Amino acid sequence: RLEQGHPVDDVLPEAFAVKVGGADPVAPTNVVVDSVARTVTLMLADAVTSGQTVKVSYTDPTTGNDTDAIQDAAGNDAFTVENQAVANDTPPVFSAAAVTGNTLVLSWSDALDVAHIPLANAFTVKVNNVAQAAPTAVAVDAAARTVTLTLAMAVTNGQAVSVSYADPTVGNDAAAIQNSLGNDAVSLSNQPVTNHTPPLLSSATVSGDTLVLTYSN
Repeated sequence: RLEQGHPVDDVLPEAFAVKVGGADPVAPTNVVVDSVARTVTLMLADAVTSGQTVKVSYTDPTTGNDTDAIQDAAGNDAFTVENQAVANDTPPVFSAAAVTGNTLVLSWSDALDVAHIPLANAFTVKVNNVAQAAPTAVAVDAAARTVTLTLAMAVTNGQAVSVSYADPTVGNDAAAIQNSLGNDAVSLSNQPVTNHTPPLLSSATVSGDTLVLTYSN
């Protein structure tokens, strides 16, 4: 059990070094000790993003037992830790969505898991605020960091489109949008979709020297 008898800032942030990706190690901005949960929580200067590698080091301030260190309730200092790998549970972040005809593409912040494809009924697409039938197909591209939906009905130029996505469970599971580390993406609600569907030529008429092209929008 960790010691929480002295102020939490007695465990100095400078005792820790957090390395994210290839960046230089950086000390956290604050340290909080929870004796009941047996945890030491570090507040980082910059948020970690999905897929980044993270390592943490901790240096016991002295060779003896002291209050500037992580201690148990008996006052025994925790050992120094060097380059301890940290499990990165940060979910992939949604960045954009665009539709052309019956193809709707959702983009994410990092590489996605192509081995597990989310179910079509996890998505709701609204066109002019009216829900469509579930997509007919779902495809994941790890390199492009995209999820592509094939819509039951093609969108036309000028229509307002939104998309929602429901993560199936509160935990990480195979029937969800995931990054390569298996962290589920968070649910989306009525996310606006950029409509790139071009106007369609609907008719052409000519009278003498005048030819008129009429488009759908």
